[in-house]
Amino acid sequence: MAATRIPARRRRARRGSLERPVNARLYRGAFLFLSLPLLILAFSIVRPGALPAPLLPPNFDGTATRDLAADLAKVAPDRAPETAGSLTAGQWFRDHMAPYALPISSDAWQANVPGRLLSLVEELTATYGGFSVRQEGELFAAADAGVDAIDLTYEVPAAVGPAARHLEDILTEADDYCQQGRHLLTLASPPEVVAFRRWFLDQFTRQAAGEPPTPWGADAG
Repeated sequence: MAATRIPARRRRARRGSLERPVNARLYRGAFLFLSLPLLILAFSIVRPGALPAPLLPPNFDGTATRDLAADLAKVAPDRAPETAGSLTAGQWFRDHMAPYALPISSDAWQANVPGRLLSLVEELTATYGGFSVRQEGELFAAADAGVDAIDLTYEVPAAVGPAARHLEDILTEADDYCQQGRHLLTLASPPEVVAFRRWFLDQFTRQAAGEPPTPWGADAG
């Protein structure tokens, strides 16, 4: 029986050999096609300029900023416009920024404000501005200490009832100006704040009339 002869497998010539030369025209065209974007990118890249020098001096760091803010809050806690506190704060700012050689400028502006709004601001500041300063200090101290509840004592005259009702009336009127958005930047009090304010002032009226205190939430609103 004759053996079956298996034909040998012919290997394909390697690209670039004498049997299979490279297409030089195709190679040059591909090289130019790929090199052109690289050349354009190389000539379009520019070196970035130097960063500008910082406006703040090196000693005006986070620690100095916190110390300045704490000192301002201590020197002029009330900085409402057109008050002695605002003038004190302005002079303090000019004095304390001078060592840092920072530019300081003042802007002046004029606005037509209704006379009734001015009288409301004056009455709230002059008559009721110091109504609860001591109690607010106790509240803030308790909040900083993480205390959930404290007892606050207000020493007021027996005729506080009408004054408390009048304060609620002018605060409601001030909220109306806030809602108009024409003369004040302050937002109007949200409903929960209005409900608490009414309960708070109503307690002075009721207790001055001999009624027992009512806890918040019992009949708020």
